[in-house]
Amino acid sequence: MKVNYRAEIDGLRAIAVFSVIIYHARDSFLPGGFLGVDIFFVISGYLITSLILKELKLTNNFSFSNFYERRVRRIIPALLAVMIFSTSIAYITLLPISFNDFSKSLISSIFSVSNFYFHYTDNLYAAESSLLKPLMHTWSLSVEEQFYIFFPITIFLIYKFSRKNVFSAIIFGIVVSLIFAQYYSSRDTSINFYLLPSRGFELLLGALLAKLEIDKGTQIRNSNLLLSKILPFTGLLLIFCSLFIFNNQMLLPSLYSLVPIVGTMLIIWFSHKDEIITKILSNRVLVFFGLTSYSLYLFHYPIFAFSRYLNLLDGDLFKRILLIGCLLSISTLSYFLIEKPFRNKKFISLSKLWITLITTIICLILFNIYVIYKDGFKERLHKILQEKLHHAEKINYNTNGNKGNVVLIGDSHIEAIEYHLNEELIKEDVNLSLLYTPLYSKNINEYDSRTNRINKEFAAKNLEIEKYLDKEKNLILVFHHRWSVMLLSTDFPDKKNTIDYILKPTPDKINEEKRINLVIKSIISSINLALEKKHKVILVYPVPEHAFDAPRTIYSKLNKLSKINIKDENIPILSTNYDVYKKRNKLIFDTLDRIKSNKVYRVYPHKHFCDNQIKNACITNLKDILYYYDNNHLSLQGSKFIVKDIVEIIKKITSEKIN
Repeated sequence: MKVNYRAEIDGLRAIAVFSVIIYHARDSFLPGGFLGVDIFFVISGYLITSLILKELKLTNNFSFSNFYERRVRRIIPALLAVMIFSTSIAYITLLPISFNDFSKSLISSIFSVSNFYFHYTDNLYAAESSLLKPLMHTWSLSVEEQFYIFFPITIFLIYKFSRKNVFSAIIFGIVVSLIFAQYYSSRDTSINFYLLPSRGFELLLGALLAKLEIDKGTQIRNSNLLLSKILPFTGLLLIFCSLFIFNNQMLLPSLYSLVPIVGTMLIIWFSHKDEIITKILSNRVLVFFGLTSYSLYLFHYPIFAFSRYLNLLDGDLFKRILLIGCLLSISTLSYFLIEKPFRNKKFISLSKLWITLITTIICLILFNIYVIYKDGFKERLHKILQEKLHHAEKINYNTNGNKGNVVLIGDSHIEAIEYHLNEELIKEDVNLSLLYTPLYSKNINEYDSRTNRINKEFAAKNLEIEKYLDKEKNLILVFHHRWSVMLLSTDFPDKKNTIDYILKPTPDKINEEKRINLVIKSIISSINLALEKKHKVILVYPVPEHAFDAPRTIYSKLNKLSKINIKDENIPILSTNYDVYKKRNKLIFDTLDRIKSNKVYRVYPHKHFCDNQIKNACITNLKDILYYYDNNHLSLQGSKFIVKDIVEIIKKITSEKIN
């Protein structure tokens, strides 16, 4: 069963895919470009439901085998092609831990659950930026594939047993999904972004159009000539306003999403051959890119991700043009050599289709399982990049010591030192435990930067720490945070990222200077309170940060050399200006220095990395050692320096107790 071809819908697809591509290229003039995915969802819902309902109306039955064969032919061959392409480049490009993550995301995508994978791994400690994950965009394919699995069965059953309620069921699904999206938009942005329940209303609004069209006939769309002239233009205006005005700080998907979605619906519903917007969208150039939009979408993200990984996308205009040319060429080849042949039943029979796809899928799964088993094929790299940079497994803390109890209080920076510290404290017969918090502070809360909602988990953790410090006696507390980023609410200079949560005393809007002063007072009072409870305190000052990822930058530079016999002298020593470190952290140095007590001990990480190997510079590595896991977390090797300083202080404290 076929739906009448409408060229203007391919024109809409072209607008959607180029919006997404421009957005992922990180060109700021189209801040709402990610809404191209929402447009795709509406179109998919409309076309898929049109197929289902048209067949049900004409035959009073529905061939699930034919439906899923068409979906497989449409989706899977090109998806497998991009997986083969990405796996090949990943082997050459990615560091071991990134290769591992890539392989897991690929396997999850094969099983149509990559949206769940990215939801559950996106916020893990030291998780890589989503812009560096080559298959990150497959979350939307998984959402669509899950819709294709459940929706046809649901509609078929409703149609068979209660035909008159199909329309009501679609409306019910839209309302429930929209309520779900609106609710979670301000409570869990990850669930809201990735999962089908919050995306369902976008697909179902397209389905609603298909239902109306099947019931009333196509003539209803153009029954009012005035509306059919005005509303397609209005629809296009709504889409472009959304693309240029919306941004990723907005709570989406939600009721706001209805702006581009309604715009898409107006074009689908009111466009006709004599109308100007239809003619614009039906021009050959847009239609061609609409036809190739699936391949464009599939290939653009890995091409951008790998380029970013090697620091190529931030280059000059010529490199960007070259990348776009590469994307257009690969996508065109994919359309003509993969998409079209596999859709043609006469060219590739069903038996050949299944043999080809199943063989390819098995090979991809086995290879990527082997990648995970081999720890990302680290042997292919220079020895400096083969080191295990951080300890991801669960640490069994020493709890049998008799000489004292050390408690780590901090964020992911303290997690970077815990492994070696635990090893050393076992030797010293000292216990260790960890109390994780972005910042220990009694009078300050974390508020979501977009919703201004309090982070209840943050408050609960700090209350837990407070009760623990009241209950226990004579603890040695090690405070270590990424102090400055929490204080300033911004990432490293030259990066425009804003952290998800802002520390402040109340949800009310206050100026930045006042907010910082209140946070400083809270830090001082919280640590002083711990001192009043008779605990010893070790303050670990800020670890030097960098505007680049150290392992990736080294790998990128080595990739420009011959891979044969790369010598240690070719390893670049990367650094950041020492004055940048001092200026960025002056406020937190002054704050920590104001805490005065004979029970306070201080550790200065910068003394190990700044102004010694290279004058007035903070280094990330030597020729044979990487000190950093990324741009701000110390590696296992780098953490040893801080651990040594902490252990010396602990030994001094415990020996004083004994004496």
